[in-house]
This record gives sequence, C-alpha cells and structure tokens, in this order.
Amino acid sequence: MPELNIRKRKTARPNPKATRKTRVAVENLQKKVSLKLPRVAAIARAVLEYEGAREATLTIAFVSSPKIRSLNRRYLRRDYVTDVLAFDLRDRHRPGEVNGDIAICVDMALRNAKAYQTSLDRELVLYVAHGILHLLGFDDHAPADIRAMREKEREILEYLGTKINVVASGKCSVFRKPLTTDI
Repeated sequence: MPELNIRKRKTARPNPKATRKTRVAVENLQKKVSLKLPRVAAIARAVLEYEGAREATLTIAFVSSPKIRSLNRRYLRRDYVTDVLAFDLRDRHRPGEVNGDIAICVDMALRNAKAYQTSLDRELVLYVAHGILHLLGFDDHAPADIRAMREKEREILEYLGTKINVVASGKCSVFRKPLTTDI
C-alpha cells in the first residue's frame, strides 16, 4: 500500500451532507500552489456521485515532480514524472465501491495548463476525475480505452461546469482568471 504521508493538519473536512459511506481526504504536499482543499474534496465527491459510487474511501495528495517520480518508480517500476497515479486499495472488486489513493503532480499540471492553454483549475480537476476513473476501472493504455476515458473525462468536466475553482486566488503565477462558483 502506498504511503503518501497524509497528515491530519490542513486536510479537507468531511462534508456532513455527503453520504456516510463517502470519505475523502485531501492533502497539499507541495509548495508551489496553494489549493482550496475542501473544494477539491467536494469535487471528488461530485465525481464519485456522478459515476454512481455507493461507497468510497479516497485520499488525494497533491505532490511535486520528485515525489510522484519516486512513487512511480517505487510502486510501478517506472522512472519518470507523470501527472496522476491511482492506487486501488480494495481487497476485491465490487462495482460502485472505491477505496484508493490518488497522487496528483502539480508541477505537471502547471506545465500542461500552459501547453494546452487552459486554466490550472481545469487541469487539476481533470486529474482528480482521471484518478477516480482509474479507481473505477477505466484504463488508458490501449487506443480504444484512451478514447473511452477521454470521453468520460469530458462528460465529467461538462457536468461540473464552472464549479472547478480549486486554486487559491493569487497564489500561483500561472493562475489565469478564477472560475467563480462554489460547489
């Protein structure tokens, strides 16, 4: 089981309106970008609900390039930086159940937001959705699987609409215009 060093301080608190069977913890383990952790947790819950997850225990950690490379090398034997790693922690597969850890590389999100001329908010929310989709069984290795996953990501982002403001305003040099709605 991966150790993401999730600490109790600065962790998003559970939403009392969410089902008791949905637990989302979020930690910002990098220093480049300040994030709205409760907003990230709310977005993760919205994605889980949209995808019909009945039970979920999820940890999301925002990390640096060196940390994600280390996790990738240690657990997947791949020695490179990637955008998202998802670790399924279930003992056995049960449809509608999620139990896992997601590591999201903020450095990669910064680079990709600039390269694709999109907001950092949108890129990070895309990575949250991408990680959750992996935990729900989506894969992105074969071309057909990649197409299916991209379509599902587009569907989720459309569902979320403008409710994707996760970067604390003014805390990042590449932060473009804030998307002004709350979840």
